[in-house]
Amino acid sequence: MWDQPPGDLAKRNEEMMKRMGVPADVGRAFLRNRWFTPTLQTALVGGLDKLNGVSGRDALIRTAASVTGEVPARFVVRCVALLAIAHREAPLVRLRMRGIVPIGEAKDHSLVAAAAVDYLYWSEEAAVFAKAPDVAAAHRLLLAQGQASDRAADEFRRAGWTLRTGVGRNR
Repeated sequence: MWDQPPGDLAKRNEEMMKRMGVPADVGRAFLRNRWFTPTLQTALVGGLDKLNGVSGRDALIRTAASVTGEVPARFVVRCVALLAIAHREAPLVRLRMRGIVPIGEAKDHSLVAAAAVDYLYWSEEAAVFAKAPDVAAAHRLLLAQGQASDRAADEFRRAGWTLRTGVGRNR
């Protein structure tokens, strides 16, 4: 990646997105998003490529195309890396978005959500996410890159989530 001109990276990423089923207009909008540098674009597309066979990757690119800021752009890239770890452990079949948070679904309909944050704390936003009807499932796993407050860990567990912290820290 470091030795390639930005135009070559864009072409490579566009071709990879096409193979993933991302509509051309969505891919172009993503590549035009100024918050995704060529490096971040390549990291995101490469991460999605690791989710081989998972449908719905276009939804994540669509969300990434609308991101407004470097912090949310990096968040999305890191979340995809967390989902790639989950996919290696237990294959996912579908990907969908809840706001900016990607959620993977396995064949057994269990869900895996990725939160690429250094510190997960309980807030009104976290409560809405944890209890949302569209993330209801018999088995739900929340992967957090960093640590979680005791309250966040307790509240997510009460809401039916299994919480794994420190995921992907050494990768």
